[in-house]
Amino acid sequence: MRSVQEQLAAVLEVATPVAPLDVVLADAAGCVLAADVTVATDIPAATVSAVDGYAVLADDTALASPDDPVVLPVAHDVLAGASRPLRLAPGQAIRIASGGVLPIGADTVIPAGDTDRGEVRVTVRGPAVAGGVPARGRLGRRGR
Repeated sequence: MRSVQEQLAAVLEVATPVAPLDVVLADAAGCVLAADVTVATDIPAATVSAVDGYAVLADDTALASPDDPVVLPVAHDVLAGASRPLRLAPGQAIRIASGGVLPIGADTVIPAGDTDRGEVRVTVRGPAVAGGVPARGRLGRRGR
């Protein structure tokens, strides 16, 4: 009688890879790619917000707490689909829709539900974390 290790070695000795097979996407469930899929450009092409909220510089909220919130002026609004990023000045917030391009200088987005949803000034009751998303895309390259 063979041990488990001996049986495994015997099976692996005769096992060979299967040749790649072309299948239509609908039939590909459960299949494994024969080669990596790559793209020439980043998708999305810019860092976009994953939530409705406020783009900020995390350092501007470092001292925020429920008892001593930070209030930031809201400088602009960014809608989803806007093609050119705005520039965030330190000490300000930019209201951003989900899918909106993250402003240059912002390093995080505070979800609207974690604020008072201010339109002229926004109250932040806790510190944000730089790169603490919610953003999708190239935050590491464009964030600061």
